[in-house]
Amino acid sequence: METDVVSSLDTSVTASIPQWDTLVQTMAGLYRSDKNDQPVPSVATSYHKSSDGKTYTFNLRLPNGQTVIL
Repeated sequence: METDVVSSLDTSVTASIPQWDTLVQTMAGLYRSDKNDQPVPSVATSYHKSSDGKTYTFNLRLPNGQTVIL
């Protein structure tokens, strides 16, 4: 298993694939827009809204087997 320390969050100076993977995962939103501008899951696989509408709980898609040190 490869590990890497993220030395910068500046995408213009990211030098390694593990750093780039980290940035992609941390910069991705919970949802994205599809070709019809409708929200579709991105990092979130699903969500639950509380009955009072004040709390949202998201289930997240995480990379398998990767170690990220931030």
